[in-house]
Amino acid sequence: VITGAYLIPPILSGADVNTGFSTESLKDAYNVFNAVTEPGRERIQKEVNKILKAGDFGIDSIELTPLSLTSRYSKDCS
Repeated sequence: VITGAYLIPPILSGADVNTGFSTESLKDAYNVFNAVTEPGRERIQKEVNKILKAGDFGIDSIELTPLSLTSRYSKDCS
């Protein structure tokens, strides 16, 4: 239910996938999900940066970047 409501590809949520698990499928799903969520990240970044510029927080701006499949424990899969 949650994966459908938030458009999370089944392979990213650990759900069984009829085609089986493959690194290529995971990379494809990850890239699609990052693309789908990009407008939201950009909007959040823009609004947070407005707040930071208006206040005295000692931080000028933030940059939200998409997650990657890189782990400190494994090779880069992207």
